[in-house]
Amino acid sequence: MLRQEKRFSEKLIESIPDIFFLIDKQGRLIQWNKRVEQLMGIAPEQLRHSSALQFVHYGDKEQVKHRLSETLADGNSTSEARLLTKNGIRHYALTTKQVVLPGGDAIIGIGIDITKRKNVERQILRERDFNRDLVETAPAIILVRDLKGRITRFNRYMETLSGYAFDEVKDRSWFELFIPETDREHAENLFQHALSDLPTNGYSNAIMTREGEARQIEWYDKRLQDAHGNTEGLLSIGMDITEQRKLLEQLELFHSLFDKSMDAVHIVDPETMRFLDINETACRQLGYSRETLMKKSVLDIDPNITPERTKSIIAGIDQDDNMRFESINRRRDGSTFPVEVSISITKVDKPYFLAIVRDISEAKASEAALNRANRALRTLSEGNLALVRATDEKMLLRDATSVIVEYGGYSLAVVHYVENGPYKRLNPVAWAGYKKQEYWIEDQRCDATDRGRFPAGTAVRERKTNICRDIGSSDCYPEWKQAAAMQGYVSNIALPLFDDGRVFGSLSIYSTLSEPFDNDEVSLLEELAGDLAYGILNLRTRAAHDRHEALLRESLEQSIQAIAATVESRDPYTAGHQNRVAELATAIAREMGLDDERIRGIGFAGIIHDLGKIHIPAEILSKPGRLSNIEYQLIQTHPEAGYDIVKDVNFPWPIAQIILQHHERLDGSGYPQGLKGDAILLEAKIIAIADTVDAISSHRPYRSARGIETAMREIQEGKGSAFDPEAVEACVRLFMEKGFEFSTESPLITLN
Repeated sequence: MLRQEKRFSEKLIESIPDIFFLIDKQGRLIQWNKRVEQLMGIAPEQLRHSSALQFVHYGDKEQVKHRLSETLADGNSTSEARLLTKNGIRHYALTTKQVVLPGGDAIIGIGIDITKRKNVERQILRERDFNRDLVETAPAIILVRDLKGRITRFNRYMETLSGYAFDEVKDRSWFELFIPETDREHAENLFQHALSDLPTNGYSNAIMTREGEARQIEWYDKRLQDAHGNTEGLLSIGMDITEQRKLLEQLELFHSLFDKSMDAVHIVDPETMRFLDINETACRQLGYSRETLMKKSVLDIDPNITPERTKSIIAGIDQDDNMRFESINRRRDGSTFPVEVSISITKVDKPYFLAIVRDISEAKASEAALNRANRALRTLSEGNLALVRATDEKMLLRDATSVIVEYGGYSLAVVHYVENGPYKRLNPVAWAGYKKQEYWIEDQRCDATDRGRFPAGTAVRERKTNICRDIGSSDCYPEWKQAAAMQGYVSNIALPLFDDGRVFGSLSIYSTLSEPFDNDEVSLLEELAGDLAYGILNLRTRAAHDRHEALLRESLEQSIQAIAATVESRDPYTAGHQNRVAELATAIAREMGLDDERIRGIGFAGIIHDLGKIHIPAEILSKPGRLSNIEYQLIQTHPEAGYDIVKDVNFPWPIAQIILQHHERLDGSGYPQGLKGDAILLEAKIIAIADTVDAISSHRPYRSARGIETAMREIQEGKGSAFDPEAVEACVRLFMEKGFEFSTESPLITLN
């Protein structure tokens, strides 16, 4: 029996979540729990007889040595120290007590990790409200002192701890009544620091009770301020850490924690899988009394635990300290819930399982909701990308429905448009997830008849989102329900598509899962439907704009042709000249690799480049002999005259400047402005070459045609001086290598 009690005591020590150690009076380790090995990452054979001080931060070693000496002298002590662990420096509260072993005096100790507490205590104190009920029921000292350190309030816990009623100590000095004289000056200094909002949290000191007992208290302070921000006192919360030393003497701690655990705790015989013990939390979770559960086995509540699984658990624990996995538990009423199980194996007379079983129903529900929201968010994101990429309505509908199925993981997505006829039919115009050419159900409507009694019809009719989470039990019209069941669809959401307040269609999404479409998911899908409707309307507007722009271009082309015809009607000897110049200029521009829109502008400018000749008398234009100086000067005014005519017309190209510059030359020898080099538009340079080639190769009243070869020779002689070299080379290639010939077609037609 004694041997069994010893083993059980050892097991309880191993169950302590904190570090446990036994050292001799020289500080060498005699015994420790596994937590020490895990914390330090050192094997047992290396720990045995090692100095415990080697794990203490060098800055705390002297203090710890002093505390150990104090323990041997006074019987016990408490301290805080930084320990050097395998994962870095951690803060520990150490409670030590003198014990007598056969070999002489020794020290037994427990260390509690307070690192996290030290990191969060300031935030906790800042956010904590001073609530009267909390003050009176809190298992900690809650103390208020004025600026002079006089007690203005403390709670029942302090009354019980100290033996003083509050009325006995009200307005008396805290320091004179409770603080030992040797510690008083230090305590008063800390008090003043706290009033100045300097860091003091986490310090500890002794207070004396009415009976003369010293209790070690760890303090957390918060400065109290009035409505104007003036300091009026100090709120202090004190944690009695005296009881930590009793932890070494209280083997009942295990059962205390066992019964109060918020998680279910099972102690199980691994051979029979029957319960050896179980706590109240487990009874509440499973709906059984403790007496009933003690007659059952784990297999009665967890169908995933089998003898084979038991063997794998034991094997897994042999390789590690514990094993963690997810499973399900079955309640008394037959319902199930997900759990997270953490199992360790313990040995007294024989091995047994210690299992912590946590109900993770809420976590799983939150995870599922988050997954649904993420799925809808991915769908929304990809759907918006489809909106950006779409160039026409058909492409948008195809891509949007595909995104819903592929990225959202839904079974079917379909867009219906409302027919304007008397039957208010919903015609499917695009879908994804259903592979056949014909849609899966016909003659869907959105009117108030029986055939309109399904989610999409209702959504259009009522102008709001309609959700059917269980199609099979819904009151939708039977034909739709049957067709949905044949496809395996379980739930559906339908969202109306709006055009400035008018519903023109719906987006309908089907799932093979029950109970999808929670609030977050619905909000994201409604945003997707709104974006889709906007995209559809935007594409329709863009298409209408493109049609309007095409009409305007056609009108512009016709107007320019009419102007050109008017000019050429006054000069029959140069009939077709402007069209030929436009044709050759556009061919040169294309040969030079200019973009289509710029080429179109060159074509338009070429057709009316001689528009200014409308101001030149017809007899001068058709004069068969050489022109006089005055007549030639008059002819040279036509670029400016043409410029003046069109300068106020809002063309999408610099037509007026091209007309003005088409007789300019690179070396400045041209007219009317004598521009040079880059001051001349490239378009004007190209038209200048085309104009020269046609003038030389065509018949004139004062001479016969001189031919293409002469024209080519002339522009090559002027390359770099009069004419742009790149444009000259392009023109020569067209005639000499690519067989270019003038046609009789309008150059505007050939530009398309």
